[in-house]
Amino acid sequence: MLRTMTIWGAQPFDNDGAVDWAFLLVRGSDLSLVEFALARIEATGSDPVPEPAGVEAIAACEVLARLKGAPGQWNEYADLVGTWAATGYPLEPSAELIARGRAAILRIQEGPSKLRDLWDQNGAEAWRAALADLDSRLAADSVRAGQRP
Repeated sequence: MLRTMTIWGAQPFDNDGAVDWAFLLVRGSDLSLVEFALARIEATGSDPVPEPAGVEAIAACEVLARLKGAPGQWNEYADLVGTWAATGYPLEPSAELIARGRAAILRIQEGPSKLRDLWDQNGAEAWRAALADLDSRLAADSVRAGQRP
């Protein structure tokens, strides 16, 4: 386990930061928090991505995947976001936003990243597999009609 009670698993909503972010997201009716999370990654340039920014961007990418109809993890927090994606935000994300999400995943996983550093110290295999799955769901064709509410 990484840090005490902050991160308890490798999936996008298996950490306190992503859960807090999700509660903010579902209070809104647009993708401004998703866009802001991705912009934070883009703004780091060559500096290491701070852990909170990485956590939120990965959660934002899971939201984009859900909006495409390609959900991953299911727990009470992911269900909260899944319900919001199915009922609170009926539009599919743009190709440009999906591309930004995929670039953020790559940047967090491969570039200088405090979150990656933490995982590298604590066994990153499950985390890397979760990110690969998330990226493949973002890359897939839309399947929104078959989405679980």
